[in-house]
Amino acid sequence: MESVMMRQRRHAGMLAIGLLVMGIGVGCTIKTPAPTVQPETAVRARVMTITPGDVLEVVVRRGAGEDRFTSTVRENGVLSMAFVDVPVRDLTATEAEQKLAEALTPFVKEPRVQVLFKQKVILDRFYVFGEVTKPGVYSLESGMTIADALGKADGYTKNAYLPSVRILRGGASQPEILPVDVDQMLHMGDIAQNLILKNQDIIFVPRSRIGDWNAFMEDLKPTLDVIEKMLQPPILYQTLRNN
Repeated sequence: MESVMMRQRRHAGMLAIGLLVMGIGVGCTIKTPAPTVQPETAVRARVMTITPGDVLEVVVRRGAGEDRFTSTVRENGVLSMAFVDVPVRDLTATEAEQKLAEALTPFVKEPRVQVLFKQKVILDRFYVFGEVTKPGVYSLESGMTIADALGKADGYTKNAYLPSVRILRGGASQPEILPVDVDQMLHMGDIAQNLILKNQDIIFVPRSRIGDWNAFMEDLKPTLDVIEKMLQPPILYQTLRNN
């Protein structure tokens, strides 16, 4: 019966062959310089989530050597890397790096993985921030509601003040502010609170009740300006293509 060690050696050999077929020499150092990422792009990349059609560059470092390959995320949200298939849909680059490292560990000793966006699919998107588990930019699908948005962000924290959730719509300069009582929606079944989202909506889940929203919006404006830039896919797409 084949031992675990023998199976791991055999799979490692298969992975090495796969990398060679793609033109990546195992054990050699690729001298191609890493793409430079502008600071603004780096900030955006930390909050972007991966969607089908995105083109990703994966860098795997082992000791002094490194291997690179570029792959497109399939329709089912899976990224194929040699003989390893890893689901990466809705993950950030950092989360995908962890997933890929886990998948490679049986075949590569202590892999260090870096994921870079080479091309980002231009989709409608929205932003969730405040008292949620995973604040960030998410792809907007047709008919998506406030409940779906909170689900994408892995729910709200224990400090969230759900009666005062707000949707900011129409840009950071003069947004339309839509109140949403998520507490009423969840505990009283008030489906009228479950508003349908639009492209570039910004959802804010506060920590406490906010009495003067006008004053609060003035304080929040610098943050909204940054978020609004993150929600500009044509600019983002061009920036990533150029780097």
